[in-house]
Parts: sequence; structure tokens; C-alpha cells
Amino acid sequence: MSSRSQLLSFAVVGMVVIASAFAFIGFAAAEHRTDVQQQVATSSTNGASMTVPTALQLYVVGPEPMRGQVEDALVTAFDDRGIDAQVVTDLQSAYDRPVLLVAVRDSRLAYNPITPSAAVSIGFEYAADGNVTQFGQDGDAAFDVALVDDRLMRGETIAVVLDDQNTLFRSGEIRVTDESNGVISWPGYQAYVLEAVGESTVVSLLDTD
Repeated sequence: MSSRSQLLSFAVVGMVVIASAFAFIGFAAAEHRTDVQQQVATSSTNGASMTVPTALQLYVVGPEPMRGQVEDALVTAFDDRGIDAQVVTDLQSAYDRPVLLVAVRDSRLAYNPITPSAAVSIGFEYAADGNVTQFGQDGDAAFDVALVDDRLMRGETIAVVLDDQNTLFRSGEIRVTDESNGVISWPGYQAYVLEAVGESTVVSLLDTD
């Protein structure tokens, strides 16, 4: 084999090794320009105010694999604050602790190793008393989980009826966008975006001001 052929072979092997590293190793040395847009509304009775719970039920809907990834990011973000977020897969109409319903409505991660970008839109509904019956009812019909999923994904405004209990509901719309420059692997960038989404959602929910 000629010297030139050997050099070309080494170059090809080197490119394959580098590409493999970026595909599997969570490497990051980049500058992130991350923006969070949010709208949060709270409804309550008898002067009830938002308090930080010690535990809650977490229900997340949306397309896979992003749904499961956002779910994991939320659990981690809550755990970092000492809050036990227990994942619910079969939603019930009421629980003995607060319930957070989350929809991953849109997600776009455009990756390259130098200038990746992302945009993720999240919507959430929070019932402090653990009763989400109204989110899955239409008139006098029975509670329907499929209706909950549909309303969450479409971002339908749900007019909750407050009673004489110290009930508090909170709704939120969050959009996280990012443009980065530097050197970053796909796992590294994905982890960064998911952490930003999880943190932004939890911060918006727990804001007690």
C-alpha cells in the first residue's frame, strides 16, 4: 500500500472514531444561548396560595421518545429540590397529593457538533388538592383519561370550577429555545436541552411569588 493510501486510510479511520465518539459520549465544550418563554396562571379559593409540595404525582403525555425523556428530566429536577415525583401511567381522577399533568406539545432538536439548536414546548396543569376530575370530564360524563390527553396536547383551556375547599390550580405554557456554539456531542446536547426543559418547568410551577 502506498504512503498516500495509508494516510487516507488513517484519515478515514480517524473520522469514524471521532464520529463514533460524538455519537455516544456526552462531551460538551460549548456556549449556550438559551431562552425561556412562559405564561403561568393560578386560580384558588379561600386565599390559598402556591406552596412547594414534598411529593406529587406526575403524568406526562406526548410523542416518544421525548415524552419519556422529559418525564425523567422532571423527576430529576424535582428530586434536586427534595420533592418526590411519582410517575403515573394510568391516570386516576383523584389522589391524596398534588398532581402535575404535563404535555410535550412540540420538540425540535437540530444537531450538529458545532452549532446545534433546539425548541421544546411544554404545557402543564397542576391540581394542588390532587383532584383532576374536571380535566377528564365533558358535562356529566364519566372521567375519561383519553379526554385528558387530548386536552393537554391541544392546549385546550380548561375552565375549572372552584369549590369551598382550599383548592389551587395552576396552568403553564413554556417554550425553551437554544442556539449553541462550540464542540458538543449529541448525548451532551440532548442532556443539556432536557435539563433546561425540566428545570424551566419546575421553576415555573413552584414559583410562589
